[in-house]
Amino acid sequence: MNTINSIQKTAVAAIPAACGELVQGTWQGRPCLVSCPIDQYSTATVTVSRAKLRAQQQPQFLKANQALLAGLAWLGREQSHGRFSIDTAIPRSRGYGSSTADIGAVLYALAQACERPLPPNQASLLATQIESTDSTLFSGLAMFDPINGHLIESFPETPPLIVIVIDPGKVVDPIKYHKQDYQNTLKELAPTHQIAFAFLKQGLLFRDWEMVGRASTLSATAQQKIVFNPFLDKTLKFAKSVSALGICRTHCGSVLGLLLDPVKADVNAIYQYARSHLPAQAKISITSLVAGGPRYGMLSKEYTVSQKPQKHGVLSVGANAYKQQSS
Repeated sequence: MNTINSIQKTAVAAIPAACGELVQGTWQGRPCLVSCPIDQYSTATVTVSRAKLRAQQQPQFLKANQALLAGLAWLGREQSHGRFSIDTAIPRSRGYGSSTADIGAVLYALAQACERPLPPNQASLLATQIESTDSTLFSGLAMFDPINGHLIESFPETPPLIVIVIDPGKVVDPIKYHKQDYQNTLKELAPTHQIAFAFLKQGLLFRDWEMVGRASTLSATAQQKIVFNPFLDKTLKFAKSVSALGICRTHCGSVLGLLLDPVKADVNAIYQYARSHLPAQAKISITSLVAGGPRYGMLSKEYTVSQKPQKHGVLSVGANAYKQQSS
């Protein structure tokens, strides 16, 4: 056997989920959002070879498969010379950015396995060929055009905040959302969005987390004119009662979040209080706001098909489980 032509390389990358967006709307006439990345991840293991590989069957990850094919084409590799598997506990079709996390994890792991740099700008362009995309592909926080894949502004520092996630369990169809024509409403809301983005930029620049919460709340409430969330009013009243910084939401679905400063708030007490005072049908969980961008779980391993692949330990899911690399 000619083992030189059969060399395989495997790499692992992870992208965080999101509790919706801190702000979403239009900025200077362009669609724009800033995702709220949280401490949950989609982890992709990608193997590339100089020979044809047998695909691993994961039919639930069709968009991730599209990402693999798009990435291989960008790298100039044969489509049959790559395969992937995904490990994730991110809820699907609820506004957690699960597809973006899958797509991004595959793209970054593929580039890592091929020992090729993948700038976030290129990753986002590949991702938006597949679907409207979250800004979690970029390190830190990012103002991002989710339709055209263009970075508007990046913020390297991530607020050290806690997010109490409120998930009513309603399944959403983001594709249907993005097919709707909201242009007239977006024009009406444009001044509000300008203020929300300005508040957010000011809050991030000056480490003013109350301003960040104010921006997110303004955006969340404005979105009621586009997608009404029946849980928002009660969540907002609850947020005020516990002196939360504000609320965030998925702008195309029902998931909401309470933004808390752990330095000033009794996080566990508020979490327990939320479980007993917010709607019973909502699942309440606690997580952290984290930086976006890829985490790499292990270095690439090289072996030939004539050798037994080395087994790798299971990656834990959490902020400390991954080494983050900025691109």
